[in-house]
Amino acid sequence: MTQKKTLLQFHCSQCGECCRHIDKVPQLSAFDTGDGVCVHLCGNKCDIYKTRPEICRVDVMYEKHFSSQFSRAEFYALNERVCRELQVKKISEADSYDKVIFKTKDEQNVETSI
Repeated sequence: MTQKKTLLQFHCSQCGECCRHIDKVPQLSAFDTGDGVCVHLCGNKCDIYKTRPEICRVDVMYEKHFSSQFSRAEFYALNERVCRELQVKKISEADSYDKVIFKTKDEQNVETSI
């Protein structure tokens, strides 16, 4: 019997908003143009998409760092929530993606800031 590959995928709208708020992601500080925009953002697309950093890869981040804390569907839902909030410009200047996206299930019940 062959192992089935998961059909669940993170659906990116390619709006580029995540790349316009990298000042919220300490791991991406080297890519910040000074106004929170990634130096590799061209229009709404990433110039280095195929070689982008691990933190920019939802699937890789799930597999390597969060699969023990969330189901894939939960992790995608958290990322999609932040994506929607970025799209309507509601992300708080005080929060970082680490607090917003990458909280454990227990922390989600305590901290609900965006």
